[in-house]
Amino acid sequence: DYGILYLAGDTTNKILDFYLAAGQGFVLTPYEPASYLNASGFIKMSLHRKLIRLFRAESDYRHYRDTHVAQIIKEFILSNRGANGRHMSDLVEQVKREKPSHHGLIRDLLDDFRPGTVVTMVDAQEPVDELVSRLKKVSGRMLSIDLNYFGGVPYERQIQQSAMDLVPSVARDPHGPFARALRRIALKMEMA
Repeated sequence: DYGILYLAGDTTNKILDFYLAAGQGFVLTPYEPASYLNASGFIKMSLHRKLIRLFRAESDYRHYRDTHVAQIIKEFILSNRGANGRHMSDLVEQVKREKPSHHGLIRDLLDDFRPGTVVTMVDAQEPVDELVSRLKKVSGRMLSIDLNYFGGVPYERQIQQSAMDLVPSVARDPHGPFARALRRIALKMEMA
């Protein structure tokens, strides 16, 4: 069984903390340039929040608390507020130079942070693989992380009607395209 909590696309600390508390967090994005830029921004902010909370009481890394590393992270994130921020590899290299004992810890955190992505409202003609490839490329280059792509969900007018009627689309059409897409995503989740 899975619990699903929809958090919207806000990047307040509470939303980011809920997202990071999940066993597998998903970032949903429609196939639109502005939306996947927002998705990319959410992923970046989530990773920054994870780094800021690295040595907090709930963290697996709390026993490695180091004030110098915490300060390096804080300064990196504060300097990364602009549109053309520094690459995460800059942080990794700085920690490697200044506190080599914590270099592996930062690398492990980045390797373990693999947000799930789902493209929504997909039209059959849209090259979804191209969008996912772009998201993965930007995440790899700027954030030094990889994304788990779980699939796409087709656009269907019936979904809007289901929301208005308060009747789940999968209950109306358990074998339709939307229900099949959700099953494929759930199967990939079980295998991840």
